[in-house]
Amino acid sequence: MAENEISTQAPATEVVEPIYLDQTAKDNGRKLDQMTAALLGMSSSLGVIARAQTGVVEEMDYNGIKAVVAAGNAPAVFPVGTQLVNTYTAKDGKVYDCPWDVVKTDDIAEGETGTTAPAMVLQMHYASLEDIQFSAYQAFYVVPEAGLVAGTYNINMGLDWGTNVKTGTSYQFTLTKNAPAGARLTGFYNAPDVAPANWKVYVYKDQQKSELLETCNVSAGSAGTNLGTFLAKPNGNLNSLHSVGYGDNRWYKSAYRQYLNSDQAAGAWWTPQDSWDMKPDQADTVPGFLAGFSDDFKNALTRVKVVTYGNTVTDDGSAVVTYDKIFLPSLEEIYCSPQVSGEGTYWPYWKERTGAKTPQALWQTYPLRITRDLAQRTVGRHVRLRSAFRGSGNIAFGVTSSGGVGYWGAVYAYRCAPACKMTNLVK
Repeated sequence: MAENEISTQAPATEVVEPIYLDQTAKDNGRKLDQMTAALLGMSSSLGVIARAQTGVVEEMDYNGIKAVVAAGNAPAVFPVGTQLVNTYTAKDGKVYDCPWDVVKTDDIAEGETGTTAPAMVLQMHYASLEDIQFSAYQAFYVVPEAGLVAGTYNINMGLDWGTNVKTGTSYQFTLTKNAPAGARLTGFYNAPDVAPANWKVYVYKDQQKSELLETCNVSAGSAGTNLGTFLAKPNGNLNSLHSVGYGDNRWYKSAYRQYLNSDQAAGAWWTPQDSWDMKPDQADTVPGFLAGFSDDFKNALTRVKVVTYGNTVTDDGSAVVTYDKIFLPSLEEIYCSPQVSGEGTYWPYWKERTGAKTPQALWQTYPLRITRDLAQRTVGRHVRLRSAFRGSGNIAFGVTSSGGVGYWGAVYAYRCAPACKMTNLVK
């Protein structure tokens, strides 16, 4: 050997580490597992794409997808923007291919016991088929055990709201028959925007609205028995006028959350979430959202932690945790400037789709944010978000059919482009 050559070999008499260590085997085995998962995922993905191109749509290989995610290979196998396709069966029996966009490849899912696992976030590319209320108009009074006898009752206004609700005014209505225990009084619908002469009070037998017992006219005055004073927040025996007038904007108790996470038939997916909650108009005619998907897809879904901040009017504005299989996106997740940070992290898909360098401002219109209809793919739809407008008890955010980022009263029925997480999370 030349003097300036450096040997890379150990002397023959020197014992070094074995050529093939147990750790080497483990490392190689792990690499093989990752390669297998990646190949399985690529095969599944290519198969889905090929079938979509031929017009024959079959179910995704959910186990294969989860294996890729668990191995940490989702960014390579399913880059942001990849579409995975399954099918959705409408209530009339018509079947649609249903693409899901990969919007975030390297997420973390957290379960109800605090366990975590790698996750990939999918969001429906098209808007859902049904217009659903975020919340129904909420009851303003729960009839006590003693009932309410026929007669005149009045309520005071303790807030200024819009054009027609003024502090210090009083309004009365007359029951022509006794209201039974457990009945709910609703009414004062759209109160700030409707003239008091057109306000009504409705007496329902129960929260399911199984029977409308009476409809009463409302007039200015303070005759009869006082039931209390309306405020923006619940007050005594009266609910928040915000929730009474335009519905409740809190995701955790929303009708939309129940709809998205149920596969039950029409009439079976909604239950009241508190004493004020009333059945949404669509509950008896529209099946739960998950009823349209295959058992394979439903079995692949896991309840994961979802954080949503409450409003500062009927709530204290703090974060509320739910565990959902399907959920509406937040402002933050779709790369819009949130009113409060912490409702998830942004999904790279929306940054790439819009070309935005920073989260986009509210109250602006962005055509690249338009979500089109699953059944009519040239038609834009209003789609709901789960983020509450913080300064109100009744308004939640959404994206309009023209791409505008704004909000609507919770009672208005619109579509959605919901999301889920593919994960091997064990509860």
